Amino acid sequence: MPNTAIITGASQGLGLTLAFALARDGWNLVLDARGADALERAAQELSDVGPGRVTAVAGDVANDWHRAALIGAAGPRIDLLVNNASGGIGLGPRALA
Repeated sequence: MPNTAIITGASQGLGLTLAFALARDGWNLVLDARGADALERAAQELSDVGPGRVTAVAGDVANDWHRAALIGAAGPRIDLLVNNASGGIGLGPRALA
């Protein structure tokens, strides 16, 4: 059974770079980003990279229902969570101070 990763902020930058690395290694990927168009383009590119399944779930990780949708899309097992979304749940220097 292939490993499964959820990657937030996966439509660009570090999230997308990590998604490509995992796709080449055959991982199943559940990708998250707020911008649906950019996320769909990234998922399309990634689907050609490796044998794993690539699922795009656009939305905001600040929403409970969206986080539940990501978990549901991953299936029965999540091997890796990359929490790369920027500002998703309002944590930052002021919230931590």
